[in-house]
Amino acid sequence: MAKKNEIKALIKKWNVDMCCIQEIKTDNINVRMAKRLWGQGKFDWAFKPAEGNSGGLLTMWNMEKFQRSSVWELGN
Repeated sequence: MAKKNEIKALIKKWNVDMCCIQEIKTDNINVRMAKRLWGQGKFDWAFKPAEGNSGGLLTMWNMEKFQRSSVWELGN
């Protein structure tokens, strides 16, 4: 939980428009958890879960600055 609080604090402090986290060690991120990390404001996000020893990817962005056009991933 400490790392999540640090991420949230950095997002707020620097007023970021996009945040990309790699090697995130979790199998699932739901909208509630993403909202808890992002804080206030309109945002969207995409998540690729960890597979084996490889960590996952989480990208969150300010919807007033960026727009999702597509999300894709490559399989093994």
